Amino acid sequence: MTPRDRKRDPHQCGECATRFAVTYFDDRRGSRDVGSALVEVSCPACGRPRSVTLPVGAEKTLLVEIDEVESDEGGGG
Repeated sequence: MTPRDRKRDPHQCGECATRFAVTYFDDRRGSRDVGSALVEVSCPACGRPRSVTLPVGAEKTLLVEIDEVESDEGGGG
């Protein structure tokens, strides 16, 4: 059995411009035409809802996190 890898889809909030990643497990086997589902996620910074399309079943393993690359930029600290 091979380890599961999380799929990562980058997004940017239209309200506050925060970059964030939607990650999930894609457990489809064989055919890719099983279907997809429209899922609502919230920006992790401001909470604005956004619709994203995921493979059916992936919404059960969904995580939304601020993109680390974006949050590390800016220096200082």
